[in-house]
Amino acid sequence: MQKEMQINLSVLDQAVQQTIRPVLIEQGNLEEGPESFLQKKVLPKVRPLLQRESLEADPVRSVHDAFKSQKYLLSAYEQMQSVDFVSNAKPAALRRHVVDLLFGTEPLQTRIETFLKWSKVRAGADGNKSGIGLTAITYLLALSDPDRYAFCKPLVFEAAATALLSRKADVPVGRLERAVTATAFYEKLLRLFRERYALPFRNLLDVHTALYVLQNTYHGLPSWSQLSDSSSPGRSIMHDLNLVLYGPPGTGKTYETIRHAVEICDGTASLDREELVTRYRELQAEERIAFVTFHQSYGYEDFVEGIRPVLAEEEVASPEERSPEVQYECRPGIFKRLCLLAGSKATRQEASQNVELEKATIWKMSLGNTLRPEDAAVYDECIEKGCLLLGYGQGLNYQGCKSRKDVLTLLQKHDPELKPTDFHVQAMDTFVCRMQVGDLVVVSDGNHKFRAIGRISGPYQYVDRDGEYDQLRAVEWLAVFDESLPREAICTKAFSQMTIYQLHKRDLKLDAMKELIGRNTSGVRNHVLIIDEINRGNISKILGELITLLEPDKRIGAENELQVTLPYSGEKFGVPSNVYVIGTMNTADRSIAFLDVALRRRFHFVELMPDVEIVRSLTGDGGVVDGVAVADLLEMLNARIELLYDRDHQIGHSVFLGLHSLAELRDVMCRKVIPLLQEYFYGDWSKICLVLGCPISEGGGPVTKNSHPMIRSSPLKASSLLRGGDDWIEDKVRCEVHPEFGSSSTAATLRSYFLSAFQGEEQ
Repeated sequence: MQKEMQINLSVLDQAVQQTIRPVLIEQGNLEEGPESFLQKKVLPKVRPLLQRESLEADPVRSVHDAFKSQKYLLSAYEQMQSVDFVSNAKPAALRRHVVDLLFGTEPLQTRIETFLKWSKVRAGADGNKSGIGLTAITYLLALSDPDRYAFCKPLVFEAAATALLSRKADVPVGRLERAVTATAFYEKLLRLFRERYALPFRNLLDVHTALYVLQNTYHGLPSWSQLSDSSSPGRSIMHDLNLVLYGPPGTGKTYETIRHAVEICDGTASLDREELVTRYRELQAEERIAFVTFHQSYGYEDFVEGIRPVLAEEEVASPEERSPEVQYECRPGIFKRLCLLAGSKATRQEASQNVELEKATIWKMSLGNTLRPEDAAVYDECIEKGCLLLGYGQGLNYQGCKSRKDVLTLLQKHDPELKPTDFHVQAMDTFVCRMQVGDLVVVSDGNHKFRAIGRISGPYQYVDRDGEYDQLRAVEWLAVFDESLPREAICTKAFSQMTIYQLHKRDLKLDAMKELIGRNTSGVRNHVLIIDEINRGNISKILGELITLLEPDKRIGAENELQVTLPYSGEKFGVPSNVYVIGTMNTADRSIAFLDVALRRRFHFVELMPDVEIVRSLTGDGGVVDGVAVADLLEMLNARIELLYDRDHQIGHSVFLGLHSLAELRDVMCRKVIPLLQEYFYGDWSKICLVLGCPISEGGGPVTKNSHPMIRSSPLKASSLLRGGDDWIEDKVRCEVHPEFGSSSTAATLRSYFLSAFQGEEQ
């Protein structure tokens, strides 16, 4: 279970945001609040009693006092039963069993089972019960070593496991299983609390305290049950349908976007960055996540739909069908394509789960001309009867043909003037000879849509239909779509006008085809559109009338569902409720105050600011590299920027992550931070120097005691540089990165620069 345990991060995010952080951190209750006496009052007294030395010396008194010292952690009955049992136990047996439980080398479950058999709660002659039960056993384990073992109160653990374990089948049902699983479960939560949320949790007892708070209701804040009630089927409680992540550059917006998108699609996301990115790319390949960047020239035609020129096709049925003129057609934009995929409904056969796309030959085929209404019956008949019907072949029976030569011979007997290049030859050779049982067929709808995917299940057959669609192959339909989907979902190239031909694997998106073929029609699959730099586009121009359709209550199936008629295609269009839109916005480019008001009303905005705690956890030793507190440096740097400019132009924490030496920190300052400051302050070196702790005077000399300024300034005097006529030219100050700072690789030298700039003079 430990390897496969999956935490519902959306629920945990909500729990931390709404209850854990407000109660335990902001109100200081991690030290003084509910169950906090574990750390302040109980642990200092009990832990020494449960060490090997104390148990070896006096096991009865040590365990007796350990149970007596607890303060409401165990029920009165559990405490009384445990104390009575210990008081009457034989010292040698008590010593052996407690030492084996706490310090033995057997698996935890084995140790608990062995101890439980010996200490089982039972009624005495007087009717009073004694014994050490499972909750009391976990008390001994946790208080002896809270870094290794979890204290498991059944109700607290069960409520948390039910709310957080993604697969409900993983929630333990047996009391022993709960006690054993609690340690692995709490260990995973402790890592999440520390790394994901930067909470100051010390050990597994702090995890118990957090879960205890969630199992109850404090100050009207949500409990597990209330968080669960706020969720709805198919939708994460943490994720809004329309969300914008905004903040200065380098604050993790891209990472958070990836995490949000994967969580929306899968319900959970890996904490490992590499695994997360891999899954994100898989979902992109399946066309469940789409990405677009807004810019000044991006418009409605790119985002929703527009008229696009189409050059004459070379691959057509016959040369006379080619047209040298440029043609135009309506093509869907990225948002419309995603909505069509999200709202698509398909029926499929159970056998579709066994399709191996990598090995299968895949064909494109048209079932009737979609521009001719009278041909609509051909497609309907094929879907209903499970077959492919081809209108070429001049009404002949090709059952004896084994090769293209046989096909040509039969056709020329019927029509001696027919040429070997005639499409009748190619079409019948493909349909009769080249197509094999097990091959897949994509049924097109024009050159830019498809409407079904099937697998050939029988040999060629001839049916006499008076020369109209009398060539037949049996087919098993794997997916038939209520509404035709854009070919971009599965193919990188537009379909040819040829009625039937083989598709190249290099042009196909096999992962997306697998998703469509294997889709479980009983469930809803979420889709995500990521809009990078959402503030750089003209929202009114790009979204048009769709801005209203994005509202949750206007989505398809919602209470106030709305659909509009699109201006180019004339089709009815609405936004499905399983389409999520995530935007990112760099506040250094444009303040949120200038964002389109219509967009602001319809999106939920989440600010991501620089987080020094992330630097402390991922850089150096607690954020310190060779004696320089990088986290404190970032904090001071941003405080100065906010003072001299504003909070939207701070430096993101990602710039300082993963540094291992002062030489790397120097490179970050010289190549990223200082150029960014030059951009922010438009070359105003006086403010740049103030930010870097090396202010300059009008004459170019230092005005502080900083003897190691990162920026060196020197005067440019007109009188010494120009000859004559210089009385009207003002002197200036030249500023540049100090050569010693920019080139030195000595840790002691670089340390003096950083300490002087951000932590006062070097010690």
